[in-house]
Amino acid sequence: MRLMKHFRVTCRTLCAASLFVFVSTIGFFWFLHAMDVRDPAQPDQPEVFISKVPSWPRPECKLPVGAAWAIAKPESGEPFNMAVKAPDAQLSDDMSHIIRTRGYYELSGPMNFPGLSSSNRRNTAQLNVGVFFDAGANIGDWAFFMATAGWRVVAVEGSPDNVALMNATLCDNPVLRDRVRVVHALVGSAENDGQICTICGRNNVDGGEHAGTQGQVICGKTASTERLCAPGVPELKVESKSLKSILQVAAVANVDAFKMDIEGFECTALAGYPELAKRHSLTWVLIETADDKTRKCVKQWSDSNGYKIAQPWNNEAIMTRNRPWILRELGNINWNLQNAKT
Repeated sequence: MRLMKHFRVTCRTLCAASLFVFVSTIGFFWFLHAMDVRDPAQPDQPEVFISKVPSWPRPECKLPVGAAWAIAKPESGEPFNMAVKAPDAQLSDDMSHIIRTRGYYELSGPMNFPGLSSSNRRNTAQLNVGVFFDAGANIGDWAFFMATAGWRVVAVEGSPDNVALMNATLCDNPVLRDRVRVVHALVGSAENDGQICTICGRNNVDGGEHAGTQGQVICGKTASTERLCAPGVPELKVESKSLKSILQVAAVANVDAFKMDIEGFECTALAGYPELAKRHSLTWVLIETADDKTRKCVKQWSDSNGYKIAQPWNNEAIMTRNRPWILRELGNINWNLQNAKT
């Protein structure tokens, strides 16, 4: 009798334990489904680092070698798939890592950056949109987030690897495709406009102090035909264009905001288009100033064109001037105005 009673107690305990394990397992898989967590190890799924994506990347939008999909999280608009450098890729960088982990790099949209906030708008209830000129667009960490807020963007980038990533992002996002125009070119001087230049290596362009080293740009008559980089350093051939030439080809009547980060060539680019701030409203400008020479020429450019540089001034000069914002509806911005004043 005692044995049967003990057996019944043991059965109840085992049944309760089994039921608990079953319910816990069902709950765990339901939680995974609700959180939309996806396994990047699956061969038919791309690498995704942040959950809650709107959809899988389009099958026709192929990633370049060494790339991965991340989920960009703009301050306005829906999250979107963005092509970045994979964490295990040879050219992986901090920018791609930060976008993969938090959804944006420096900018999640114009509302969270000095000078582009609502205090600069004549009508805070109306979206302030215009044309954003991004010289040195990298992988689109500014361009795409401005576009999601309604801006038209001209994104200029010299690295073919970065251009391929931006084109993959545009392929997967038709809305952005209508708002962002990618220009594959080096931003250079007026003298080198239209010339084919050599980039040594696949890292960021940085001017290179020694002939043929990583990051150096070499322009001239021989750059398009001869090997100019040091042994073992890859050579990339890219056309150099002046700021004026780029805007003429894009047929943009007016640039409202301008960012330039071209690794030490900022002064050369500004000198190649001295009328830039006179022909365009350029109410807001950000220029990287990583060395004393660049800071000096940017300060002269700022003073001569009526800008005020925000303080403290660190590695980037953020400038605004007393010009009215051109408030326009997105559909009224015409890329191909015949009377473009460049």
